[in-house]
Amino acid sequence: PMFLTVMAGEDMSSFGQAGGDMVSYEMEIMTLAKEKDLSIGGLETAAYQMSMFDSIPYDVQAKMLVDAIDGKGESGAGEFDELVKLYKTQNIRAMVNLMGEDPEGLGKYENLLLANRNKNWIPVMAEMMLKQPTFFAVGAGHLAGKEGVVTLLREEGYEVKPLYQ
Repeated sequence: PMFLTVMAGEDMSSFGQAGGDMVSYEMEIMTLAKEKDLSIGGLETAAYQMSMFDSIPYDVQAKMLVDAIDGKGESGAGEFDELVKLYKTQNIRAMVNLMGEDPEGLGKYENLLLANRNKNWIPVMAEMMLKQPTFFAVGAGHLAGKEGVVTLLREEGYEVKPLYQ
């Protein structure tokens, strides 16, 4: 139900360009890497990601899906636009605050979906960085906070700086 909720809750044309084709930062980064013949890897497996959703009770997932279809999540498009704006201005603290405002949603599963994964990623990132210079792209929700990737990497002694375009 989680995957259907994402599709049902968003106006898919808002993700795209004039033609309505869905575009994501993830796909754009992957396209750029392929064009430059750079290798692409991951911090966890797809099977692990799927297992996390299995840890969220189906009744909770089903309620979120029904709410998305009924339009109760209608603020979703406006919230998505605000998240994109905050992301582009690199205001990750405000992004995390905005994402955590929905007590009925995934907020109570933040440890499962964000904090635990962030902690698991740090040793994987360290190992990858030892082998070669590495670019990591993670979802915006993983960046900020006491248990965000930026803080965790800094606690391990890494220098983390934003890139500006």
